[in-house]
Amino acid sequence: MSEDKYWEQHSHKINEYYYSYETGIVKADILSEKIIKILGDIEGKSILKTDLYEDAFGSDQLINRTEFEKSFITGIDISLNVTSLAKSKMGSGLNRYVNCDVMSLPFKNNEFDVILSVSTLDHFDDVSDFKKSIHELMRVLKQNGLFLLILDNKLSLFYYTNVLKKYLKILPFKLGKTFLPWEVKNMFRDSQMEVVRVGYGLFAPINYFPRFFNMLTRKYSNRYERIIRSLDKIFGIFPGRFAAAFNFILIQKSEKQI
Repeated sequence: MSEDKYWEQHSHKINEYYYSYETGIVKADILSEKIIKILGDIEGKSILKTDLYEDAFGSDQLINRTEFEKSFITGIDISLNVTSLAKSKMGSGLNRYVNCDVMSLPFKNNEFDVILSVSTLDHFDDVSDFKKSIHELMRVLKQNGLFLLILDNKLSLFYYTNVLKKYLKILPFKLGKTFLPWEVKNMFRDSQMEVVRVGYGLFAPINYFPRFFNMLTRKYSNRYERIIRSLDKIFGIFPGRFAAAFNFILIQKSEKQI
């Protein structure tokens, strides 16, 4: 089955597995703070965001937040259904909504100042698809532009709950290959990619046990955000990487020729 057909069929199944409204808001708060801290000032920048799933279904949208309101944003998704739903839900929250494959982008070379990819490229089964996507994203990134690549953290013990769910056939989405920052750096050592910063973040159980945390929102609604932020802060202290959901890999496009 092709990638676009797969995500067309599975998008609504994933939605049933997704966060409660409150959990999504807290997740977006934490993620957006980390993203802006890493990227710095993005006012007036042209940004390409891969994957519109959160914008179509979740309360954890990033792009309609005040931090991004003065940027010029293009969102892409391989699923026409997800792209259309995101557009109808977000309205003017994005400047452009484009239904396309990340391995074959309909944009000119050096078009974007920033690329933001939040757990999009860790759904491929084949390493060659991951590499092709990276090269295509680097093609449309401007010289000295920034590419924030966020991938599932396979150092996290919680990540392997999804691995188990995959083999039990109870995971509602495709769990592909993921890579650590040093693996990404070695993979593209001779390209224009220069890894300039790495990190990790988001308290992993929020991502891997959504139904449990949805239950907490009902039981502790008044204190829920404070509880989650406290957990995220505690597990952000070393060895927090073993409880972090994501790797944050900041890449700059250098002068080298691919």
